Amino acid sequence: MKGLRAIAAIVAGCAPLTLALVPQAVLAGNSVTATIDIAVRSVTVTPSTITYGNCVDGSGQSTATGLVAGGACNTGATTITITNGPVGGTIDVNGADAIPSDNGTHWTLCGGNGAPNCTGSSNPTQPPYPIFAGNLPGPNQFAEETNSTAANGGTILSGTPQCDRAFANPAVCTATAGQVATGEVLTLWGPQSWTDPSLTFTTVVTWTAAP
Repeated sequence: MKGLRAIAAIVAGCAPLTLALVPQAVLAGNSVTATIDIAVRSVTVTPSTITYGNCVDGSGQSTATGLVAGGACNTGATTITITNGPVGGTIDVNGADAIPSDNGTHWTLCGGNGAPNCTGSSNPTQPPYPIFAGNLPGPNQFAEETNSTAANGGTILSGTPQCDRAFANPAVCTATAGQVATGEVLTLWGPQSWTDPSLTFTTVVTWTAAP
């Protein structure tokens, strides 16, 4: 018991002890902000405007004055150059209605994938007609195609973007970064008949860089 009393005495006789709590040091550091650039797909088309010519009638005879009912035209020697941007992928193409200068009754694009069926006569096999399923354009309709001797193929257009098989040989639309396709032409098959009296119609063909 003496030992216990001695311990008690020591404890009782101790002076108060003040403890200073020193917090653990906060680790100091630096950071970096990282910017992520998203690759932008793009395509360049030249020239930006073009005129149909080299027109023929349904029997293939030249019509120097322009398109006639049931005839066809192409862009001839004025070829189109398509240049893919910095990202590889595919090149798609789509057409649109032909709009008269007085903004009257349009010609509806027909025959392509997703487009209305052409309602004209059965499609003959001789030039200048294309070889595609279905009939020729009917009243207030027209068909349009991309083509290229370099690609050995082409695409019947609709309003929906689809692979431009005139872009590269052998009839594919795969494009590497910066790839250039020269020599594309457009061919148009006109309506069986039309109602708007305008002497000029315009249509837009759009190329798109796609994954």
